[in-house]
Amino acid sequence: MNNHFKNQYATIDYDQSKNTLMLTWHRFAQEDAFRSVMTKFYDLSTQLKVSKWLFDSRKQGLISSKDQKWTVSEVVNRKLDTTQIKTAVVMPENTFMKVSVNKITSELETQAADQNYQLFKSPEQALTWLDQ
Repeated sequence: MNNHFKNQYATIDYDQSKNTLMLTWHRFAQEDAFRSVMTKFYDLSTQLKVSKWLFDSRKQGLISSKDQKWTVSEVVNRKLDTTQIKTAVVMPENTFMKVSVNKITSELETQAADQNYQLFKSPEQALTWLDQ
C-alpha cells in the first residue's frame, strides 16, 4: 500500500494490487480543507485509473450542504463514472454525519441509475466486500 497524501484532516492510500484508493478522515473538515482533500482524491482516481474506492468516514464529522453539493458536482463535472467504481463507505457513528453521507449518495443515485456502492460499519467489512 502506498501513501499518496496525508494532512491533519485525512490520509489517502492506494493499494495497487487491488486497484483501490482509500480515503481515511482523521477529523472534521469543511470548505477549503474538505475540498482540497476531495480534489486530491478525485485527481488520484483519474491518474491511477482506480476501480474501487474506500471512504472511512468514522471521524469525518458533518458535511455542510454546500460541501455536499460541491461533492456531487465534482463527480459529475469530472465525469467520474461511479457506476464503474465500486465504492465502500464506512459510516460514522454520528447520526448527523450519516444524514450527510446519505444525501450525497442519494443525489449521486439520481445522476446514475446503477450505483455500485455499499455502506458499512467497519473497514474490515468494507474491504471484504470490495474484494468480492
